[in-house]
Amino acid sequence: MRHDRLSVLNQIGEHRVMHMFHTADADVACNVADAIAKGGGAVIEFTNRVNFAPSVFEALRRHLDAVDSNMVLGVGSVEDAPTAAMFMALGAEFIVSPIFRPETAEICNLRKVPYLPGTQTITEIAEAERHGVEFVKLYPALNPAFIGAVKMPRPWSRLIANGPISADDAPMWFEAGATAIGTPLAVPPPAVESGDYAAITTAVSAMTRAVGA
Repeated sequence: MRHDRLSVLNQIGEHRVMHMFHTADADVACNVADAIAKGGGAVIEFTNRVNFAPSVFEALRRHLDAVDSNMVLGVGSVEDAPTAAMFMALGAEFIVSPIFRPETAEICNLRKVPYLPGTQTITEIAEAERHGVEFVKLYPALNPAFIGAVKMPRPWSRLIANGPISADDAPMWFEAGATAIGTPLAVPPPAVESGDYAAITTAVSAMTRAVGA
């Protein structure tokens, strides 16, 4: 199942966690996605950090389509507009970047695909929003108090805290006003590497309970 822009944004806001992982093995990627679904996860950010990441992503997209999953699938660690265009052609439903690029925002807007760029200052957040970004990523997410400080003069800003946020730490980010979090700890990298899919389901379940999704 493919989702339109508004559906993707609503699902991120409703489920509150973007489950991040990467692997160079397509079969592993598909099994990890299934484990995330079993744990109650609904949003996957496959990070573009390995060789042949596009082919792995394509296999994952085809797998989710074949099993008729309601999972939202996007791609992270996208640095430029051409890379964003390539992954959108492969079925990416949202694009995440550690930095903000106006040209990437433009191409995502043309395709009606959410763009979630990384920012660190209120000026960068405002600039991203000026280019049509609905959910702005705070990266690296260092202090929940910063979210409250931003939302005081800009209560309309919707921020996603991105970093190694644990299930124990997650509630304080939402108390500060975060819309969602993106964290690699919800899908433990050692479990991905070892193929311990039961451990992934357990970790995702714990995160789901922690954020109240």
